[in-house]
Amino acid sequence: MGAIEDAQADANDIAEALGRPMAGAYDMDDSDLLAELEELESEDLESQALGVDLSELKGLDAPSVPSSKPMPSAPTGKVQTEEERELAELEASMAM
Repeated sequence: MGAIEDAQADANDIAEALGRPMAGAYDMDDSDLLAELEELESEDLESQALGVDLSELKGLDAPSVPSSKPMPSAPTGKVQTEEERELAELEASMAM
């Protein structure tokens, strides 16, 4: 009988401990937590970026840029969509 009472007392102690708020747990709001998360993520990204070994890329054979054909120039006029073209035709027919 004493073992059951001890187990119940332990269970009550555990339930009471779980029900109590942790010290400092409610001192932070969502914006503080998000700021801390962003800081940790940026530190992680920085450490990953610093760990990249660029010496492996020196022997990489990349294709050269073709220089024989010039690149086409960008269109200077506005390209009309089908809807815009139909609207322009309608406006032109109504103006007559």
